[in-house]
Amino acid sequence: MNAREKKLMYATVAAVGIFGAWQFGAADAVDGGDLAGSGIALLEKEFHDNLRALEDMYVVERDFRLVAVPPGDGRSQNFTPALAFQQEVFDIANSLGFSFPDRLAAEMENIDGVDEYVLLSVALRTDGSYEDVIKLLKRFEQEGMTFRDLELVSTRDRDPVGVRVTVARITERPQRAASNRMISRPR
Repeated sequence: MNAREKKLMYATVAAVGIFGAWQFGAADAVDGGDLAGSGIALLEKEFHDNLRALEDMYVVERDFRLVAVPPGDGRSQNFTPALAFQQEVFDIANSLGFSFPDRLAAEMENIDGVDEYVLLSVALRTDGSYEDVIKLLKRFEQEGMTFRDLELVSTRDRDPVGVRVTVARITERPQRAASNRMISRPR
């Protein structure tokens, strides 16, 4: 065998060896590398999704801080946040001439997925003229309260208009107050 034939034989044996190795496992090892690469790509995608969610969390926290009222906002230190909010609602009603609003309830509710803030709400029932009722609702809105329920009842456009309203506000979670606690009517 001459040198050229020996080179051709070595190249053929090498080609058959590589082909055999490919058929009996080398292809799986190479494909497994692709699977590992795709697993890394999935983890990288999940990481970026989590970063976006974290950015959303910061936006939500900032928005809560903008609308929330810190506990102990100048009211008596003996008041729970729910009772202080209830007093604020009734002070507004009294200042607009609703001298005997019927206090239904004040409550503190957890907000799903938010640990640092709670939702305070107060239900109120009273009656008055259309103009006075509109002023009352507008004042609640100006004070940063949201309406959870609102019912106006009138007979053929005559005064007085019956009002049932539940107003709410987001506030920081008090340290010592229990959540989801109902406050009874003050005496």
